Amino acid sequence: MQIEYNTYAVGFCSHSERTAIQDGRKSPVVFPALCFALKHPTKGIILFDTGFSSRFAEICKKFPDSLYNFLLPVKIKPEDDFASQLTKHQNIRCEEVKTIIISHFHVDHIAGLLDFPNARFICSRESYEALRHLGRLGALVRAYCPKLMPANFADRCDFIENAQSVNLLDEISPFEFGYDLFADGSIFAVPLPGHAKGHFGIVFKNKNNETIFLVSDACWLSRAYKEFKMPHFITRLVHHNWHSYRKTLSQLHKLHKNKPEIKIIPSHCGEIPYEGH
Repeated sequence: MQIEYNTYAVGFCSHSERTAIQDGRKSPVVFPALCFALKHPTKGIILFDTGFSSRFAEICKKFPDSLYNFLLPVKIKPEDDFASQLTKHQNIRCEEVKTIIISHFHVDHIAGLLDFPNARFICSRESYEALRHLGRLGALVRAYCPKLMPANFADRCDFIENAQSVNLLDEISPFEFGYDLFADGSIFAVPLPGHAKGHFGIVFKNKNNETIFLVSDACWLSRAYKEFKMPHFITRLVHHNWHSYRKTLSQLHKLHKNKPEIKIIPSHCGEIPYEGH
């Protein structure tokens, strides 16, 4: 099954490139928060993450949430919100979006959830359970902001672990298994441990029958998986498990070497083209 998709930059942050890759420049560079709108033949519009939002910019004006902006300055205007861009570029109203896949719950991936009132959410149970009972400061340390979550989130979410687990054979080896999210072989959720608890990406075929692998924050720059270059060691503070992160990056590197035709797309790489760019 082939799926058309569009890429959007929903807000930007800036910090030293060396943070994202060990031999990067010391000077600040801009990192987009990339999100994706998929057109599924039977399920309609499916979003993969929602990026930042102008709502988040307002939240960050007050302590302790203001620490987010101090550590990771964010730039976004209301017209840059995912919902606004979908309407502008694809004439998709926010009420039409029925499904949002959440790779993990860091603020730059969930800040737009409140803009889609009719969507069901697909996420990892492990990821959700690790965060739902955190206090304000505990959430802050884990780059999670409960104010960005719909009040009825628990009633609207489905866990990837409840989908059928399938052997991916040699399709994206060395990754061995995934979850068939819609039980139709169209989109597979693939665990990518290390960055956050329950972190995962998705694999599908585009309209040209190319394999697309959206890897979220399994790496921040394309050069990282192409050359197997880890981020700066200081980022251990934001990664859930450094050893698992390194293993996941190594697997992405091997996949790229074995099958360079597969499009591996990180969520913060400025080399990835997006709508309006």
